[in-house]
Amino acid sequence: MNGLPLQFPVTKLEHVVLACQPNSPLEPGDERYVDFTALRHGQGLGGLRSGLLDPLPGGKFHHRCICGHRGCGKTTELLALKDWADRNGFAAVHMEVDEHYGQIELDFSDLFLLAATGAELAASAVGGQLPQPEVRRVVEWFSERIEEVKDTAQSELSVEAGGQVGGSLPLGLGKLFAKFTAGVKAGTQHATTVRTQIRSYPNALIDLTNQLLETATALLTEAGRPHGLLLLFDILDRYE
Repeated sequence: MNGLPLQFPVTKLEHVVLACQPNSPLEPGDERYVDFTALRHGQGLGGLRSGLLDPLPGGKFHHRCICGHRGCGKTTELLALKDWADRNGFAAVHMEVDEHYGQIELDFSDLFLLAATGAELAASAVGGQLPQPEVRRVVEWFSERIEEVKDTAQSELSVEAGGQVGGSLPLGLGKLFAKFTAGVKAGTQHATTVRTQIRSYPNALIDLTNQLLETATALLTEAGRPHGLLLLFDILDRYE
């Protein structure tokens, strides 16, 4: 190649793989996107969009799964869904799970922590902030779990959590979560032990996360996002 950008559609056979880039999802508006709804027996984003716009009774929330073999376009569709959601009253947060956790043996508790961080990201994106008392409950709970397994040499995770609880700056989940997942991806013994400890308190973690999600939804509704928070967990097909 001479460095010039590809022109679509390509006209040379040897350019087909370069044009397709099967391991890279298409961004919204990419001219290579093709709507395959007809080939999927009508099961495209249209039905999913309609369902998300229809509130469930009793304060329940939608849970949807986009499934298919690797490389069939799930991430491309999720990015298109996020683009639509952001333009239609949602605050959508797209998270590729492997970027945070690598190829570990994933546990549901890992996704709860990711969901809590997603709620904070959504609030920040609309210029808001989750109430400090609720964030503090999560950080303090996390800090207590770390304290129970801490050895004589404090990890960065212990320092981050302890500093937030005892400091004067606004608390945040982002840095704490980043420290935690960095240790998980690196396979450190400390992070493994902390994850095991967290799994021992599933109900507490569920309650804390749900409180944050409900608070974030209320905050986003007041900020002009009437449909609230939409969390998109991606790359889950690469985990058992």
